[in-house]
Amino acid sequence: MQRAAATAITQTRILQVLEAYAPLIVGTLPIDVHLPGSDLDIVCCAKSPGKFKALLRQRFGAWPRFAVRTTTLQQHPAVVCRFTCGSTLFEIVGMPVETSRQRAYIHLMVEADLLRLAGRRARVAIRRLKRQGLKTEPAIALCFGLGGKPYQAVEKLWRGNDQPLAFDGQRVTLVTTARLARPLPSLKSKRTA
Repeated sequence: MQRAAATAITQTRILQVLEAYAPLIVGTLPIDVHLPGSDLDIVCCAKSPGKFKALLRQRFGAWPRFAVRTTTLQQHPAVVCRFTCGSTLFEIVGMPVETSRQRAYIHLMVEADLLRLAGRRARVAIRRLKRQGLKTEPAIALCFGLGGKPYQAVEKLWRGNDQPLAFDGQRVTLVTTARLARPLPSLKSKRTA
């Protein structure tokens, strides 16, 4: 699926077309917990939703299964566009919020950190739960012992200051500076926006 997605990205030139909107690929594909049929999610910072929607229609309107709509996400007007290229289903979301502050990106960063801590076994377990019908965040919350509502539980682990996470095999916790005897560079993630 990753090869098909790479081919679709190249064929559509989607990242070049959306370059002015700071596109970021998010979702399950970058963290390798996707299933066959998973879409390729891209978030964009679209200060003018109408202009963004017009660009999407112009550049991708001829692709199969093209659909575009406006909605509200994170209390902001948003444009959601879907279309396919080969076997790859794209979902593009544009809203007037920096891409690095959008929930999809924050979830990606937290989930990537968790999977770095837990490794391949966690990916296998998450995919199994997804095949049983769970969405990504509920599957991750279950695998990592996160209590409460799954989407909020994942977001609570976001730490823009690179505060490390610890995973004891059952639960994830934030490692506070007071609890650190020495730095744990292997648990820190390097973020690029």
